[in-house]
Amino acid sequence: MLCLKYRFSTRIFINRGNHETNYCNLEEGFLREIQGREGQSREFYDMFQKCFRALPLGVVIVTFSKAYFVVHGGIPIVDDKPLSIKKMDSIQRNTEPADKQSPISQILWNDFSDKDDWQPSKRGGWGFQVGRSALSQFLELENIESVIRSHEETPEGWKEAPGCITGKLNPSLVY
Repeated sequence: MLCLKYRFSTRIFINRGNHETNYCNLEEGFLREIQGREGQSREFYDMFQKCFRALPLGVVIVTFSKAYFVVHGGIPIVDDKPLSIKKMDSIQRNTEPADKQSPISQILWNDFSDKDDWQPSKRGGWGFQVGRSALSQFLELENIESVIRSHEETPEGWKEAPGCITGKLNPSLVY
């Protein structure tokens, strides 16, 4: 992916997801895999972590008439309100999430819910489930058509709800 990003820098966008955190990389065996391949060192793993932390947390894509917010997880909620893109842009991103509900954690881990209000996460306390009300507030505040995200597997490869498109292919459907 990084080679494609380098080659087609104006056409390919990569944003950071929860799997680009040290927590997930340690829990899910990325460090072991790196060290098991040709005896790579911890420094090689640390280079990946530095690269992951440099990735943008989200991007705004503007077409001729509409704007879309692309993020891995979802919009963060602070003081019961969605965080603005301007405030998200000011977040120090070259770091690991401070805790399970920090704005970075929410951007990487939040899911959307059909319920009106936000709910606790089903992901071990990482982030929240953001309801329709907060999503509507965010879309109106930012003049955004839709949030496009990839944090949840969907049987058909994508799922659409008002103001939110989720696209993540189930790996078993690839072959």
